[in-house]
This record gives sequence, C-alpha cells and structure tokens, in this order.
Amino acid sequence: MPKYTKKIGYINEELYFYRQRENSTMQKIEYNKKFLDIIKACNYLYEKLKDTEFKKEIEYLYIFQLIYFSSFKFLKFNKYEDIKKCAEEVNIKFPNWKNNEYYKNKPLLFKLFCNLVCNENYRVLKLLTHIRSPY
Repeated sequence: MPKYTKKIGYINEELYFYRQRENSTMQKIEYNKKFLDIIKACNYLYEKLKDTEFKKEIEYLYIFQLIYFSSFKFLKFNKYEDIKKCAEEVNIKFPNWKNNEYYKNKPLLFKLFCNLVCNENYRVLKLLTHIRSPY
C-alpha cells in the first residue's frame, strides 16, 4: 500500500500468474449475488487509500469498476438494480466524478456508456454492448 512505501514503479515484465477455477465467480455464466462484492472491494481500497495522494486514482477505479466494467456483467443478466447500486456508490463517494482527469481522457464511447449507466438508460446500453466489447 502507498502508505507503507516510498516509491512505486512499473516493470514491463510478467511477475504474477494466477489460475482461474471453473467454478470461480469470474467464470460464472449465471447470475451470482457475489458479483456485488466489487462494491465491498472498492470500499476497502477507498478506506485504505482515501488519505493518500492517490485520490484521483481511487475515484477513477470506482468509475471504471463500478460504473463501466460491472455494468457489462449485470446487463447480461438484466440486473438493472445492481447497476444502479454500483452507480449510486460512485455518486455518493465522488459526486463530481465526471471531472476526474483519467475519465476526461477516456474515449467518447467510454464516457457515453458511463453517462447512459448513470441515467439508467439500460435499453440503449444493451444495444451498445452488442456493438462494442467491454474493453
């Protein structure tokens, strides 16, 4: 954690490998309420890092994980209330998230998707997901 280190760097080398089990949450083809654990994970990181110099990074993590990425998973199962819960979490913690510099530098399609999520325009979102992949 940044509180416990003096320097953070980047190495362009694979140092970590992991194995995905067949029954892991990430491999599920049916809905699992554990998908909402992403909110707990983000909140845990928020509590650990909120008093550091990484506030804009935490904010962007919330935007990407809770508004953008998780919406693709929940849309597959028509879990609109779960999408709404995730978006509300971002809006509560970061009411001005649209001013985040990382978000502002994302492509227009990314920003469109995030705005559709926050405006609860799920039909257009579903159409958009058929046109474009989540990455």
